Parts: sequence; structure tokens; C-alpha cells
Amino acid sequence: MNQPLCKFFSLAIISVFSNFLFAQQSTQWQSKVSPALLSKFDHQSTTSFVVVMNEQADLSYVKNIHGKEAKGNFVYQTLSELARNSQQVIISELENENISFQSFWVMNALLVNGNEQTLEKLAQRSDVKNILDNSAMSFAKPVFTQINYDRDVIIPWGLDSIHVPEVWALGIKGEGVVVGGQDTGYDWEHPALKDHYRGWNGTTADHNYNWHDNIHEPDPHNAYPNPCGIDITAPCDDYGHGTHTMGTMVGDDGVNAQIGMAPGAKWIGCRNMDQGNGTPARYMECMQWFLAPTRINGNDPADQYARLYAADVVDAIGRLNLPRYGLANYLAPAPQENRLYALQGKERRRAHRLSKG
Repeated sequence: MNQPLCKFFSLAIISVFSNFLFAQQSTQWQSKVSPALLSKFDHQSTTSFVVVMNEQADLSYVKNIHGKEAKGNFVYQTLSELARNSQQVIISELENENISFQSFWVMNALLVNGNEQTLEKLAQRSDVKNILDNSAMSFAKPVFTQINYDRDVIIPWGLDSIHVPEVWALGIKGEGVVVGGQDTGYDWEHPALKDHYRGWNGTTADHNYNWHDNIHEPDPHNAYPNPCGIDITAPCDDYGHGTHTMGTMVGDDGVNAQIGMAPGAKWIGCRNMDQGNGTPARYMECMQWFLAPTRINGNDPADQYARLYAADVVDAIGRLNLPRYGLANYLAPAPQENRLYALQGKERRRAHRLSKG
């Protein structure tokens, strides 16, 4: 084969191989991105998404630490330092391009609001593991049914079914424990909740370190303005669900509504849903706040407050949606987790067996 022809075939092979590599590289970034997120750009120019960093903290050593204060400090410092160090470059680039974002340390991730070009650029970064959809998801609405259980109305049958009154008789009612609930908000002045709210001393209310609202803008899925408002400075329930769940946990009006499993416990709250619509970023913001509560204005989180004001038990209601968003692998279940069961039929018998050991 003569030299010009050899050169021609060599260039052709190089060209084909280069095109193949380019095509592979141009689509490789998409493998990091949630398909639901990619499809959103078919009908909108910008959206919000969760950028998960490659580096995630190893908290396994915490099992060797004793005491809430020491554990809290270790977890807070480990998580926040990793996020601060590993996000420096990506944050600088986002700021230079005037792209809005929110940094998280409870999971090493960022919430970014951008277009498809921004998404592609971030997905191509070697320090980014994957990018997840941040769409709102609404929980199933309750269905009204009229059932006559023919039982004592003071203590709910759910508590009876798992023998909670017998535990109370042993003097165990949750004293000294702080429950953190994230939901649609809370009616903190409800008779069954008010005296259990950590921000209430019997005379005045102090919502600093006891309440956080992460509804920062109206949810477009809702047809009506939020009845509680946006970025509110005191607990309010815009949907009724949160008040119900907190009542199941700690509710007791001291008269005839012994509805909570741990009436001796105190509670703090975070609103993660706008009239029933929650997003992964809202769930993360609440989880982060529970580890290091802040003042209402968002200031003074940090180490000294993390150990003093962090919740002991976190209600996992909001976490039920995490597997759908792909976050379950990053936000591992807490060592202690308050699990609530709606008991019906076979479930009541299952609860009876569980209560026996």
C-alpha cells in the first residue's frame, strides 16, 4: 500500500475512534443523572437538583464514643468539615457563574438551581458521584372512615395494642428525651402538645433552637397560598398532618387525651412540607437542623449548640420517600429511630407479638 493511502486510512481510523470516544464521553455524564431529572428539561429550561459529592463521611468511629455531647460534636465536626473542604471548588465555580445553590453537610451534597448546561457541566466533574431529582412529592391523602371500636376513648387502642400503659406503669414515659419531628408543621399551642414543646416554659415561648421552617418559597403544586406563610418564626401546621403525628409521639393534655406514646418527652419541630408536598432538599435541611439546631434567623448553629440542643430521637416520617429519590444510601438510619405503626387487623396481632419481646 502506498504512503498517501496508508496516511488516509490512518487518519480515517483516528477520526472514527475520536468520534466514538467523543460520543461516549458526551453521553457518559448522563449515567450520573436521574432519568426523571433529565426528562424535565424536555419541557422546562431550569430546575433544581441535588448534586451528591463522591466523598461521604465515615461515621463508623462514633460507636466508640460515649455520651450525647461527645457523639454530637464528632458527627457535626466530621460532616461539616468534609463538606466545607470538598465543596470549595464547586462552590467557587457556581458563585462565579451566579448560579444559586444551597450547601449541605448532613449529606455531602448541594442543591443547585440551573439549566441543562449547568447539569452537564456538574455531572462531568470527577468529584461528583451522581445528580438526583428534587421534585416535590405529595403523601397519600387520608381517607375518612367511620369505625366504632367500642373502647376506652382516653387511651387510643393503638397504644393499648402494644401495651404502652404497662410501660407507663413502670414509670417510663420518655422523661429527659427530646423528639424531633419533621412534617407539615405543628400547632404548638394544641392542648395535647403545648406543655411538651421544648420552647415553652409555662409562661413564655422561645422558638430559637426549637423550631425551623424550611419552606422558603411557595410550592407551585399548590393552588392556594400557604395558610401559615413562608419562613415562619413560630410553629404552625399548614395541613394538619404534623400535629397528628406529634400527638402520636408525645401528646397528652393532662386531662382526657393520653394519645402519645412518650408523654414525658419534649419535642422540637421542623416544617419540611408545603401543604403536603416535600422535596429531598427539604428533608435534608430538617435532618441537618436536628443535628445542630439554630436560632430562628439561622445563626449560631455550630458545635456548642449541636451538643446542647440536638434531638435525641428523630421521627422518620419524612424519610419514607427517600428511596424513591435515591437518597436512602446517603442518609443512613439514625441509631435510634422512632417508628410509628398504623395498626389494623393483622397488624394489631403483629404489634401484640412484638410487644412481648
